[in-house]
Amino acid sequence: MSQNDLFSQLRWLEPDQNPFGLRVLDCRPFSTTMISSTKDQNIAARFMQLRRASGEEHRGRLPEDAVIARCELIYPFNTR
Repeated sequence: MSQNDLFSQLRWLEPDQNPFGLRVLDCRPFSTTMISSTKDQNIAARFMQLRRASGEEHRGRLPEDAVIARCELIYPFNTR
């Protein structure tokens, strides 16, 4: 299948068709068929290690040299 064929399969999902509640581009036909490769065995091993990780090993930990910045995030809320 050519790259153009893959791109033609992309479609927009309306807010009621996805868990984000926004209009989003469904790029799964493209992204699920792409392959990444490397000649560096260390990179390949690290990729597989990270792919199996759930992230649970980072719970409760801050990054090294973490910086805490005070902020006030405000997001619009749609009350439809």
